[in-house]
Amino acid sequence: MEKEDAKIIINIDKAYNVNPAATVVNNTFNISSGREAADAVKEALRTPHAGLEPASPFDRMREPEENVDITPIRTEILNYVSRVRPLLTDEAKSTYMKMWEDILALPEVASKVYKPGKQWGTNFHRDLVANILYHLRTRKIYKVVYKDNYNGAAMCEALEGDRDHSVKHALRDEPPADVREAIDKLLKEKY
Repeated sequence: MEKEDAKIIINIDKAYNVNPAATVVNNTFNISSGREAADAVKEALRTPHAGLEPASPFDRMREPEENVDITPIRTEILNYVSRVRPLLTDEAKSTYMKMWEDILALPEVASKVYKPGKQWGTNFHRDLVANILYHLRTRKIYKVVYKDNYNGAAMCEALEGDRDHSVKHALRDEPPADVREAIDKLLKEKY
């Protein structure tokens, strides 16, 4: 019996790593849009041998995993909102952080604030936090005001160091009705 030489043919559509002995792979993508970025990362992370595609890192940003320890995220939120402290009236400064701790403990807020949604660069729902900051203007806690007891540009700069950051739009909107009502009830009873 004659032994035939085994031939293996591999068709490579795109090669991200052609060195099987490599211990580190650095892929460089020149991408012009967010959609292209998501597609490129999804394709690069594909596992063709198993026939499965792992979840995209972008999917991970949409919904948090269940049973995640929210303590560090809560601390991150408190650090974030503390950035506006220089914009507060002297009277508001003494209770501001305690008030935020109580706001984050509200079930209506907690059920939403720890889910970042499609927002980039944050572990919490930054737009909801911005909506709440906007809603708190009704308490007249801000000393740097433009109109309606509020200065959105100053708030955006205090939070992000940039008056044109994307959070600026959320700093002009009220939070959802259930959140607003829960906060108003808390503030009326406790502050």
